[in-house]
Amino acid sequence: MVKRIRATEILENPSARFFLRRAKDAHVEGYASKLLTGDVAVASDFSIAGLEASGLVEREVQVSCRKTGHALFRLPTANALAVVTVSDATCSECGAPVADEKVEEVIAPTTLAESLLEDGSWLISRLHHILREMGISESEIAVGPSEGEGYGQMMSNICGESFLLVARDGELTPAFARWAIDLEVETEASHLVVVATDRIHNQAAVLLHNHARHRVRAGQNFELILSDEAAAAGHELSQAFERV
Repeated sequence: MVKRIRATEILENPSARFFLRRAKDAHVEGYASKLLTGDVAVASDFSIAGLEASGLVEREVQVSCRKTGHALFRLPTANALAVVTVSDATCSECGAPVADEKVEEVIAPTTLAESLLEDGSWLISRLHHILREMGISESEIAVGPSEGEGYGQMMSNICGESFLLVARDGELTPAFARWAIDLEVETEASHLVVVATDRIHNQAAVLLHNHARHRVRAGQNFELILSDEAAAAGHELSQAFERV
């Protein structure tokens, strides 16, 4: 749990998320070392050591074809490589003995990184931890199921008032805004907190603000909070909790 909390803090950094996604794609395509060598050199606002300490990446030994550069296989340690090199195994790309191919240490995203980045679940996990840091008890927080579209949802009860938090690691699109509004109507939450890590579409913002104005004109106690990052949302929530 400690690593998961630390991991969600690091994933607030857009550069770290971009790096991990590219690293995953590079491993799938078989060119991990070519990509990571360049990225590690230019990364300045996060460190590989920090990613490793939080359990987001791990080091592996990769054997690649010297002619094509394509990865043949990866091993957890250099010792495991000895078992392969003493055999008569050959490269599937060029036919040369595996013992003669290129061996180097690469960085691979862990299953923790993949699970947190999938559907943007890291963002709702980060918001959950922020609420707990504010002193909100676990019994007053409910995390809803993922809708499969990268939309996260969570509700919290503060002094009898309901807060609905919806989050997406991506753009605040009209579709996401409509989903958030429908969910707010269904739950009858008096506070709607929308967090998206990328660009806010004008149409989406208009939909949300129109919904908020409609609720207020109807004489209902309602508050809308829009944020483009978890930390900023936490600050807005802290002020909202004080008002409540």
